[in-house]
Amino acid sequence: MLHPTELPEYSKQLEKVLDFQERLLEFGCRMPEITPDDFRDELGDELFDWLTSTRQLRKLFEPIYEFARLPQDEKDAILADFRHDRTFWDHKDNATFQFRLLGGSTNKNRQRVGTWLIGYYKRFSGTVGLDGPISEDVQSILKKSWFDAYRKKNKQRNTCAACDGSMNHGITVEHFLPKSRYPALSMHPYNLLPFCDKCNNEIKGEKDPLKGHNLTTIFIPYRDSVRLVAHLEFSDDGKGGETIQFVPNSSDPVVDSQLQSFSYLFDIPGQWQKNIHEIGESAWRSLHRHLRGLQRQGLTMDKTTVLKAWEAFCDDLELDWGTDHYLFPKTEWLRWAKDRKLDQVCQELGIP
Repeated sequence: MLHPTELPEYSKQLEKVLDFQERLLEFGCRMPEITPDDFRDELGDELFDWLTSTRQLRKLFEPIYEFARLPQDEKDAILADFRHDRTFWDHKDNATFQFRLLGGSTNKNRQRVGTWLIGYYKRFSGTVGLDGPISEDVQSILKKSWFDAYRKKNKQRNTCAACDGSMNHGITVEHFLPKSRYPALSMHPYNLLPFCDKCNNEIKGEKDPLKGHNLTTIFIPYRDSVRLVAHLEFSDDGKGGETIQFVPNSSDPVVDSQLQSFSYLFDIPGQWQKNIHEIGESAWRSLHRHLRGLQRQGLTMDKTTVLKAWEAFCDDLELDWGTDHYLFPKTEWLRWAKDRKLDQVCQELGIP
């Protein structure tokens, strides 16, 4: 999202969950009425016995009893729409693609199917997780396992995918396209990202990225990266502080649309603007420590060497983007400050 991001290997387990959901919908479409024995024949003794072993597990398949009793044309349409929505990643560059199985429908049967699909995510995000048999795995599918796989695939990335802030309030594996609106994507691997509590709950909430947009005019996780198409610019606000904004790297109107959508969803860079003093002061302290360390090592320092060390320090910080709180805006601030505050830092360090 903010940084270039690769899909974690854990996506294979999530695809198996989608396969299981689709299998149950297909079963309901084939049968005008389902009995427990029918389910046992369909799933096999081991899987059926496991699914019926607790009340919570029964919720993962029992709604199909009612689904099977719906009119055939309605069942077929719901299954077709689930299959269609599941393929959205294959149509991510198609401006005309429209999702079909939508939450908020006035059709109660579609609402029930949506609630059933979302139930899988609720179990996945809980302490128990989705048990392995659903994904044909020996281990449960847990959000922590997903996050560990995400970090491994993305250079130990620890920060929120939207604001680059800390995840110290707990691991939140959340949806870019909200599950309440797009229930077929509640367990879709391309729709899950680690967002901090503030971005997910306080700011984004149930905002729909596609409101006023299509798949080609928004930043899509695992396809797009904000910082590859835009950069941060700072300016003095006349009050001793700075203002911050994203500026596109090109004149492409699609990037303007994407940035507008990103700001609407997550209030970025607005969140950084509210913390601009923290960002600047933290970046300044880090730079000072680095330059003082060079002095202690005996390096002869003048404005030229300070400038080169400053540039190298920013380049080194960039290598760690996504691993520490606000490292991206801090680095961009230091690059902006390099030409404006060189004399000040030299004076503070006693460098002629």
